[in-house]
Amino acid sequence: MSEGPEHEVERVSYWRSIDNRRKAGIAAGLAVAVLGVAGTLALSATRPPADERSEETSRTIIPAEETTETTITPPSYGEAPTNEADAPGAVAAPPSTATPGPARAPVVAYRRAGVLCIAAEDGTGERQLAASTAGVYSLSPDGGALAFVDAAAGTLIIVDTASGAGVAVGPATQDVPSWASDSTWLVYTAAGPKVTRVDRSGVGATALFPGSMPSVSAADGTVVGLGVSGDIVVYKGSISRLLAAGTVTGLATDGASVYYAVAVLPDGDVSVRVVGTDGGGARVLVPHPAATRVATFGDLLLSPGGTHLAYTERSDDGYSRMFVVPVAGGGATALTVRRDCYPVRWTADGAGLLFIEGNAIQGDPTALMRVAPGGGSRRLLSDGAGQ
Repeated sequence: MSEGPEHEVERVSYWRSIDNRRKAGIAAGLAVAVLGVAGTLALSATRPPADERSEETSRTIIPAEETTETTITPPSYGEAPTNEADAPGAVAAPPSTATPGPARAPVVAYRRAGVLCIAAEDGTGERQLAASTAGVYSLSPDGGALAFVDAAAGTLIIVDTASGAGVAVGPATQDVPSWASDSTWLVYTAAGPKVTRVDRSGVGATALFPGSMPSVSAADGTVVGLGVSGDIVVYKGSISRLLAAGTVTGLATDGASVYYAVAVLPDGDVSVRVVGTDGGGARVLVPHPAATRVATFGDLLLSPGGTHLAYTERSDDGYSRMFVVPVAGGGATALTVRRDCYPVRWTADGAGLLFIEGNAIQGDPTALMRVAPGGGSRRLLSDGAGQ
């Protein structure tokens, strides 16, 4: 199917609007948090300064204006218990060090006709799990639990894929949840915004740091996220920060390095970059989009072995083109023909990418597809499956 007309957008105003929308979203979240803690201001005033409550270091990897972080009191999580030690700026307990569970399961989740479904990687054995007309979702590596954010209620829900039983965790934003490799816990963005950890059972929600866009390393449980001041936060039991000169639009980590997509104002230059979690070894992985239209990078997904990074070039109208690049460096491979693509999950063995093809926003038919990271070998798995 041929692609519709590409509408050029004036670059400076385009990136400024993206940046303004991000700031507006953060400001709205802060307003909600402030209203929620109005009754505890007197108590908060007696707390020691933030620099006495946590051990935190900053590592500047790219010249940027000095930034400060706003302290936010975490909101109530409703049905799921929270950690009482979750104070503003506090550093929570390190992620679980339990022995990793079984290998990644060869299953995939997707949405069909307003219902979240699970099936084998070849598209067979589809089962319906939960009603969901829109919103983000993420399947655990072992395939045993599906986390999704109900678009209407704004609530994170975790469903056991075997029984279909679900638990409502609490308020959450439309950031894709990210699972630990052993599938026993995940991180998501709670109201605030706060990057928050919760057990697979839905209990023990604990805010790690103020921020959004969380991602967990499959190697060692390192958590990265976008700080409220636009910095990159690295959480390894303690917090460190990497300052990026621009608007971060995507994050991924393997524990040793942080991969991030950035749009630099005012010229609108965008790229995918990598830097060590210690601030060293900064380099550009993808210098610019392949598209001739204005686009951002996003949807960063590291392969199970950590050797390749999948990403998309996208714009506000649902335009999305998928690529993969070796993390060691080299040219990117285009995995999209002439239809919009939205990555869902690497296959369990890392030999392929599962994705949704077709722009539902523009009324195109959609399907679950598979493609090899080297390009070619595209295969239809389930016609009608979508985001």
